[in-house]
Amino acid sequence: MSSRVLLKIGLMGDSAVGKTALRNRFLGEEFQADYLATIGADFALKEIKLGKFSVVLQVWDLAGQSAFHDVRSVYFLGSRGLVMVYDVTNRTSFNSIGNWIAEGWRSNKTPLPVVVAANKIDLRDEISDTITENEGQLKVKEISKVTEEQYGFPIKYYETSALKGDGVNELFEGLVNIIIDWLKIKKDQIL
Repeated sequence: MSSRVLLKIGLMGDSAVGKTALRNRFLGEEFQADYLATIGADFALKEIKLGKFSVVLQVWDLAGQSAFHDVRSVYFLGSRGLVMVYDVTNRTSFNSIGNWIAEGWRSNKTPLPVVVAANKIDLRDEISDTITENEGQLKVKEISKVTEEQYGFPIKYYETSALKGDGVNELFEGLVNIIIDWLKIKKDQIL
């Protein structure tokens, strides 16, 4: 692998699940309680060190509203990995995991590595009917069986809190490790 690699990452999921907050927290910014919907897409760069290598992540935050469906496909293009985010207090966002993964793959014209972020875990104690960690892990495990057998990569599950910063760095670093392993198997030229 060359000493420096650029990887485009797409953040996807329903509106208001915390995609922007996760990205901002990963970039080292403080949590912003005010919600402002992403219009279309926005991106930022962050360089991380993994072992002896440097990886520059171009993290794209894609609008979750259905009105932006047609525009999103343009921003998914060229991604090397996807972060599918759902809100543990919003069952609709949890139920749409498969639809988002399918959209990301269709837009890229190929399956590519995905991690799933169960976000807003800090709200589990405040709200009674949340998606449990076990429920999230089971759903992702089912999807991962298929991707490992058919495409050669697992889908990993992470619990995150953009508010507290829990699991955020592990989420992105985990995805990068999966992407690098997958690209090695494919003998991709960027490595």
